[in-house]
Amino acid sequence: MNATTRIAAAETTPLPDVLTSPNGFAVPTSRIRDDILFRHQTATALVEAAQALHDELRARKEQFFADVDAFIDLTLERYNARLGGKRGGLVIANFGETVKVEVSTADYLRVNEAIVAAQALMNEVLDDVGEGANDDVRTLLANAFVRDEKTGRLNIQRLQETRRVKLSHPKWPDVQAAIADSLEWAGSRRYIRFHVRKDGNARWEQINLNFSSL
Repeated sequence: MNATTRIAAAETTPLPDVLTSPNGFAVPTSRIRDDILFRHQTATALVEAAQALHDELRARKEQFFADVDAFIDLTLERYNARLGGKRGGLVIANFGETVKVEVSTADYLRVNEAIVAAQALMNEVLDDVGEGANDDVRTLLANAFVRDEKTGRLNIQRLQETRRVKLSHPKWPDVQAAIADSLEWAGSRRYIRFHVRKDGNARWEQINLNFSSL
């Protein structure tokens, strides 16, 4: 179904006798202007199509991982081996190395209550260091506990980067220990990416499956 057909079909889609307004009021459809009803039908049709595509992509993604795991299982059987632990990253390429599949696993961290102590200690260190520290170092340390405006979360990468800094302040080891203790494993996620190229000397190009950037 193309866009024109979808919108034409949306305009003729039967409507319920009552629609609910943003304020939660039940409004009889007969009292709503035709252009507003058409907008309602169009938005509903487009979102329903997008949801169907989302569900299909999710199913395809799960199937890709199932295919990769089946490949791994058959490979293990070939060598009479068993896999210990979770499945990590691997690359599956064709003979001419013009197509390849990359599978990777990324671990995710979260912060616990120790982060409160870490921030308090960091503030003490920053107050004492004053102008004696390198500007870049001060910026790194000061930004480590800046939360994202939208999510309110701390940036795990910035927190980890502070552990690479060396300071002579007596409480600096306590800061690093508190940050280390505040970071805990929150799970992992598998990724699958597909790449193609014309020949063995060309650059790999990733097949873009991001709907928004196509």
